[in-house]
Amino acid sequence: MVKFVPHDDPTAIQGNRTTGDEQNRALVRKLQKDKGNLKRVKQEIEKLMKQGFIKSLKDLPQETQNKINSGPKHFIPTSIAYKETSSASTTVRIF
Repeated sequence: MVKFVPHDDPTAIQGNRTTGDEQNRALVRKLQKDKGNLKRVKQEIEKLMKQGFIKSLKDLPQETQNKINSGPKHFIPTSIAYKETSSASTTVRIF
């Protein structure tokens, strides 16, 4: 759950890096218990990067990097769902 800090300015956005990091570390620990799922998740991330849905910060234009790096940041922890069928579509959903 995201922790909100009261602020004098109601439009101020607070960062949530600590919470996001904690949730992502918990997901990594869970994935490390099942090497098959870890491999499937890695393959899906590579596919999303190849298709341009995920980009490394360093690969973005400098102006975009500057906008991202200025001000507070809100991190969205990764969630994973599995599709347990024999279909040829994606069996791992990353959201």
